Amino acid sequence: MENKILSIAIPTFNRPEILKGNILLMMPEIREFSIPIYISDDSLDDQTKNVITELQKDYEHIYYSRNIPSLGHDSNIFYTLKFPKTDYVWLLGDCMILKRGAIKKTLEIISQTTPQIISVNAKNRDLDINSAYCNDSNKVLDQFGWHLTLTGAAIYSRSAISAIDEISQNEYKNFPQIALIFNHLSVACSFYWINDKYLYINSEKESYWLSDIFEVFIDDWSNAIRNLPGCYDGDNKEKVILEHSRKVKLFGLKSLLKARYMDAYNLYLFKKYKTALADHSGLSSPFLLMIAFIPKTTLSIILAIKKYLLTNN
Repeated sequence: MENKILSIAIPTFNRPEILKGNILLMMPEIREFSIPIYISDDSLDDQTKNVITELQKDYEHIYYSRNIPSLGHDSNIFYTLKFPKTDYVWLLGDCMILKRGAIKKTLEIISQTTPQIISVNAKNRDLDINSAYCNDSNKVLDQFGWHLTLTGAAIYSRSAISAIDEISQNEYKNFPQIALIFNHLSVACSFYWINDKYLYINSEKESYWLSDIFEVFIDDWSNAIRNLPGCYDGDNKEKVILEHSRKVKLFGLKSLLKARYMDAYNLYLFKKYKTALADHSGLSSPFLLMIAFIPKTTLSIILAIKKYLLTNN
């Protein structure tokens, strides 16, 4: 019998094989608890639809919706959350995988405390705070605000989801889940943190954001946090803005070199984001300038040598 307490909802875009592989890895526990899966597809072709059709033959509790025209990232996240009818919805990015035990643990927490929002830890996240219930929204923002950008880190109650229509997407571009979580918690904070690292990212995925990394994770991210309700401490907001970049190493040397190789970082972007980038990266402006000047051909040679050494050792 299909589970009425918890479902998994996945917004997806052009990742059919990764999505299929992820679902198959999670299927043993999904099947054990009869967890329904809802997929909202923004893809540009039928490949994801075909993959899901095959999966439905083996597991009947998979529900699929194709968006024509595509809804776009933010609207698809909200549509995906509203798609299921269960009491709680685990919003899972199409590159995210749940480890065995995640569903069982979450169902236990729901039965014990019925929080409005539940969050889980993830592999390779610089975060280690004891599992606990929290009713202080500023504390949630302070400790977990940066982490909750990860689409898969939060499970939403039906009550939280019902507040979607109150959110102005223009104020929270690219981070609609942050708006939903913290606007809802500002009214009545009921949050549970699970410190177990139940979540991890498929290593084959390529980020949607790499070509727009500065606009998304400096401009849009900063605006999203600053637009949260006034009950959240202003200094705390500024701390969380920088904490995300620092903890995820979003603008570290490796990431910036990759962005430079893809021409997603150059002299123009250095000049535009010079001050903010120094704050977000922790790197000096002269060093950031030097990276912006590295020829892409030089990086190509370095990558080719690295690939050769890895292949022949």
